[in-house]
Amino acid sequence: MKYYLDTNTIIYAIKGTYPNIVEHFKMTPKESIVIPQIVIAEIEYGAQKSSNYEKTIKKYNDFTCNFDVACFDKKAAEAYGVIRSQLEREGKLIGPNDLIIASIVVANKGVLVTHNVNEFERIKDIQIEDWTK
Repeated sequence: MKYYLDTNTIIYAIKGTYPNIVEHFKMTPKESIVIPQIVIAEIEYGAQKSSNYEKTIKKYNDFTCNFDVACFDKKAAEAYGVIRSQLEREGKLIGPNDLIIASIVVANKGVLVTHNVNEFERIKDIQIEDWTK
């Protein structure tokens, strides 16, 4: 099973916000953890907004370099179309970056690791775990 990290999980892991996250990382093989490409973009954006870009991005790069990155490929694009049309029909849209994250996870039959459960649970066929609990 592959676990796809949402941005908030990475932030919490680096800041030590939730001790349970650290325990999950200890129990989960590094090869089973993947970071969606758009999450890397969100991290870069956050670092650009910080008061000390170099220090901030180094912390995140030191963390993320340990894991594979999942790209938004053709399978994810097809999942995107299915998920977005389902959410639109139900009037339950989610943010565009979250939609891309979900598409990557669903296309690869993985588990999304996020604290933002309310946003993602609107999507059929997505597996979610909240490692903060």
